[in-house]
Amino acid sequence: MLKDIFSNFQNKHKDPFDVNIMDGFVDVKGYKVSEDGSKKLIYHDCGDNVVTDWMRHTIMVMLTGSVFSKNGNSSLPNPGAIASRQSDSAFSMLGQTSIYHSEKTADTSGKNLDGYLLNGKQYFFNASDITKKYSRPAESLENDNIYAYFPTKVLFGTGKEYSSWDVLQTENETANATWYTEMLNSYGGDVTTAKNNFDANIDIICNTFSGSISKNIYSGNGNITKMRTVNDPTASSNIIATTSTMNKNYGVVGAIKTFYFDEITDEDYLQSTLTDSGRLLKPVNRGVGRPCFIYFNTPQDNGKTKEGWDDAASAEVALTKDNSSVYLNKITFRITMPAQSAAENAVGKYYPYNGYTLKQMGLYNDACLTTGVDASQDSNSYAYNNMKHGMLLAIKNITAFQKTSDTEIVLTWTLTI
Repeated sequence: MLKDIFSNFQNKHKDPFDVNIMDGFVDVKGYKVSEDGSKKLIYHDCGDNVVTDWMRHTIMVMLTGSVFSKNGNSSLPNPGAIASRQSDSAFSMLGQTSIYHSEKTADTSGKNLDGYLLNGKQYFFNASDITKKYSRPAESLENDNIYAYFPTKVLFGTGKEYSSWDVLQTENETANATWYTEMLNSYGGDVTTAKNNFDANIDIICNTFSGSISKNIYSGNGNITKMRTVNDPTASSNIIATTSTMNKNYGVVGAIKTFYFDEITDEDYLQSTLTDSGRLLKPVNRGVGRPCFIYFNTPQDNGKTKEGWDDAASAEVALTKDNSSVYLNKITFRITMPAQSAAENAVGKYYPYNGYTLKQMGLYNDACLTTGVDASQDSNSYAYNNMKHGMLLAIKNITAFQKTSDTEIVLTWTLTI
């Protein structure tokens, strides 16, 4: 009798660490923002996330006392023509001057050379809005260990991406004829022109992020495949099925991306007219480049006698207690994609999420990690090669919604240990 009971228990709980290490819950709300600034709830989705293996590895690393890592992309941008903009974005850029992400003023052009967005801000934001880069190591370590193991940013994806026009055409010309015709017209009107325009920027060096892995990721020899992000041809708002292997994902599928952008020198990349979705890039420049991570910005030296994360009402990253007010056991991350409303003096501003139908989201940090011995030749997973911009710690598929210029999206991501 006892043997049977223990046997059943063991079968149900083969890996208690895997079952109990962390729970995550995501809540997303979309608000239509009127010209007077009033908001109306038009979208709401919530549910559990999938915690990746990288999250578990990261927790173990942090428990050793390692909070920041040397392993991350520290290269700086190389301004110039799009084809020569080769560097991958770096966490350290958020602490640099306004050259990387400055809002447009009377005496300076707006730039975003790293592709990053600041939580609740428009695409171009003033560097003074960043207070100590969310959190950072000691000054003496800043040129060395600068990549955080803890969560720092969120990235959304459409759930759809293609490596070439040929793949898109084969998959959709018959199955999704209306959508395919729209894409054909957007990229030139005929197959030859559309193929050339669609494929043109996929292989640029800064187009480094994708949710797709070539070959077989789980037996080695797998690397990120360069893709162009597009909206899902399936108009259904149904949630993408959660696979049994999502805990092994390196990234979201159809990541929202943009190449280096300068509001003056790169103005030709923008469409001349405003669409219903807002200011958009021309199709040939859309969906390639750097991932548009949305960064938390939580200063620790907020003038109070307690840490900034203890202010649950205002902190972008808040740490709270359980129901008995005894244990610190819940972390809440808040992300806002702003509306381009008259009330915010932002009508006509370019925001890279506008016009995309979002179906997936991921919670990331800045560090890279591999369980192999040699970082550059990890035969198991090529982890460093696939973590171009940090580790995917948790992932969630959501009911589809379209981000438009008059819509504000508020994400609350709660992790409980």
